[in-house]
Order: sequence, then structure tokens, then C-alpha cells
Amino acid sequence: MLARPPATVVRRLEKAEQSEIVALLNPIGARVYVLGTRRRRGAPCPHCGTFVSEDQRTRQTPGFCDLLAFLPWRLTGGVPARRLLMIEVKSARGARRPEQREFRDLCAAAGVDHLVGTAATVRDWLEHEDYIRSRSHA
Repeated sequence: MLARPPATVVRRLEKAEQSEIVALLNPIGARVYVLGTRRRRGAPCPHCGTFVSEDQRTRQTPGFCDLLAFLPWRLTGGVPARRLLMIEVKSARGARRPEQREFRDLCAAAGVDHLVGTAATVRDWLEHEDYIRSRSHA
């Protein structure tokens, strides 16, 4: 009997997850800020034409999150307020660096909501916090 080849697993890139998260937040009235930069991949050397890759770092403080969102106005203790949500976007297999874990701990100590994960993680949190309707109730 021949063995079946393993199923192909499609790995989504972090930038795809990030785009989907922004697409989830914008329709509910959140103000979303993408933290980071679009970096050039490189350019040919002006003298010899050899491709030279450029620095791929974001140049932000290590550990700082990828997205910052001010969620829509809600009554909190009878007073209208926005809620701040920090999001560290990760692909399904992405791992956090120590600086990112420290940033999340600092957010928790300051009472700031902080999520780490994929678009599904954010969708589940938004459903739990009643910012969007559960897909099972749609």
C-alpha cells in the first residue's frame, strides 16, 4: 500500500494576518495605527550594478507592538471612553522574542489590552468583548 503524501499546509505571512486584522477593526470604527515601516528590499550598486540588500529592521524599540488600535466609543462607568488595544501580529507558527513578552507584561500591569496572534485571535477577542457578532450568530 502506498503512503499518502502529507497535506500541504499553507503558511500565511504576518503581513497577510496584519492586513486582515486591520480589515476587521476598520468597519467597527476603530482608529488603527500600523507601527513599522515598509522597507526597500535593496537596490543595485550605482557603481557596479550588483544588488545590495538593505537593512530589514523596523528601527523601532525592540518589543513594541505591530498595531495600535483605539476601539470605538463605549460607556464605561456611565462615561464615554475609547479602549486601547495593542496587537503583536504573529503567523500561526510565530514566536515572541523576550522584548515582546516584556512589553505584553508591561501592558498588562498598566491595564492596557494586548493581544498576540493571528487575525483569528483578534476576531475571537472582538467577539468575546462584543465589538463584533459571533460568526455562529450571523
